[in-house]
Amino acid sequence: MIHSKKWVLWSQIALVFIFMGASLNGFSQCLSPGAIINFSVSGNNVTAGYTTANVLTTEDGTIIKTVVSGFSAPGVDGSYKIYTVNFRDDSEPAFTRGSNISAVSGTCVSVGATSVTFCITGGCLVTGTSISFTPAGQNTSAGYETRYVLTNNADVIISSGTATTLTAPASVGTYRIYAVNYNTANGFASPVFTASTNLSAIGGGCTDISDPIEFCVNSPLPVKLVSFSVTEETGTAQLKWATTEEVNAERFEVERSTDAKNWNFIGEKEAAGESKSLLHYTFSDVSPKRGMNYYRLKMIDRDATFAYSTIRNIKFGSAESRVSVYPNPVSNVLFLKDIDLENVKEISIVNTNGVVAYRSSPASLSSIISSGIPVGYLANGMYLLKLTHLDGTSGAHKIVINK
Repeated sequence: MIHSKKWVLWSQIALVFIFMGASLNGFSQCLSPGAIINFSVSGNNVTAGYTTANVLTTEDGTIIKTVVSGFSAPGVDGSYKIYTVNFRDDSEPAFTRGSNISAVSGTCVSVGATSVTFCITGGCLVTGTSISFTPAGQNTSAGYETRYVLTNNADVIISSGTATTLTAPASVGTYRIYAVNYNTANGFASPVFTASTNLSAIGGGCTDISDPIEFCVNSPLPVKLVSFSVTEETGTAQLKWATTEEVNAERFEVERSTDAKNWNFIGEKEAAGESKSLLHYTFSDVSPKRGMNYYRLKMIDRDATFAYSTIRNIKFGSAESRVSVYPNPVSNVLFLKDIDLENVKEISIVNTNGVVAYRSSPASLSSIISSGIPVGYLANGMYLLKLTHLDGTSGAHKIVINK
């Protein structure tokens, strides 16, 4: 059974994590592990007797811990959220690690309807990397000992020891390091750190367990990537990257996402294969999505092993800024160019009196690019071509019908 001595303030115990031999690169939107995150909160009840807590969760709302502005970003790649919870001091809810934010409730407890979302990238270590950490705050009185326990992301024990260094596991995945402080004096039993058992089952007398350090492990890269960038040029995304070494490399696959979670293949570039020289690569995404676009490289070896680059992102304005209509004036059929039909709900044509003269059907949308919109039956004059998107936004283009 795990006990907590009231006179030991275990919440002060910290494991300061130092990545040895790992390069951590941050960029816009997605942040680097350990980056300082500042935020402000407004709109909460600030009268006497009320408190606001800020809760860090994973993307699905699983609670990690409470945070304050200026905290350090997590060490594991992924998407995270910060929720504000306002509560009356005599009704403070429990923010239990591993529970879901949706379960936080109580009298005079209010969880913010929206959250701040951010992502972490570039934090995974290569298998075999040396990891060093510094403990602080543990009870060092006579009869107390501290062991450091490596677990998987389900808290199943992999190994334990007293050294403050370890080697990143050989398998790709997410891992945790815990500090376990316990008393072996006065007849207390020592906890048992058996591999393949859960950390919660270690037992022991007066045993306290710190919050974990989390880290992720990736396979070694088939190439040494020294730069990767994305810029906007006339409505297209221009990707550029460079390598200084390639060993048995086969190709680079370019993947795109609009949420940094679900990825789609959009093209590839052949790798040089074997090289120790500086090589430059480019790729053009001629049809980026409206809003934020995330890009990553999947670097594939000739033996089919692969690794991912860090993520780069760029935001594009409204789709209407890239759509063109022609001919204009038009007499018979109107065509649309560079339109992203996947995000279009409806296309309509409205006259100057506000009367809808044409409205697309779901079946006709797919044929508009190839067949255009027939307008020969409409009277001469000025009209508005209106594009309505799935997210409720819309845009319009002036057209003139002249037969």
